Amino acid sequence: MKWQPIANAPVDGRMMLLWIGNRAYIGNYNVARQFWCKEEFPYTGASVTYWMPLPSSPEDQTKKPKRA
Repeated sequence: MKWQPIANAPVDGRMMLLWIGNRAYIGNYNVARQFWCKEEFPYTGASVTYWMPLPSSPEDQTKKPKRA
């Protein structure tokens, strides 16, 4: 996974990693209010510059694919 410019981020409300200032936060784009939100605080008040999808959980990484 690589950081991508915020202009390329999905704005459908899904949670992702957001780069704000000099730190990464979990957050999303609030579709109803049309601004970026950090998970622990609804309005960032700062400029989000990059984003990255959240990694899969450890459980997802250890699951074996089902065979048809």
